[in-house]
Amino acid sequence: MRKARLLSVLAFAAGFWPAASRAAPTARLVYMRGEGAEACVDEEGLTNAVAKRLGRDPFRPIAESTIAVTVRREESRFVARLTMADRQGNERGERILKSKGDDCADLTDTLALTISIALDPL
Repeated sequence: MRKARLLSVLAFAAGFWPAASRAAPTARLVYMRGEGAEACVDEEGLTNAVAKRLGRDPFRPIAESTIAVTVRREESRFVARLTMADRQGNERGERILKSKGDDCADLTDTLALTISIALDPL
């Protein structure tokens, strides 16, 4: 009887394991700044901005998804291309974000928000 109860509790708890891992999704971050965008946030700064929004650092060197961000200068503003791909490299989404002006700070905030929502929409 004790064995059956223990197995029942373990099976019940194991049912929550996948849900718990989905509750804290992770991704690998690939970040590049193109010519003219050297003054924009670096990878550590973007990681910190996303972590601040989510309350945790969601980036791991090995993960189910990869988020690739490229920031470049385009005339008088900055443009970021953000893509999300699965483990096999299949692109699952893309966003093009543009700064409002000659400052990269608002683009950083928008990138952090977009990545946070992509990783954890709830």
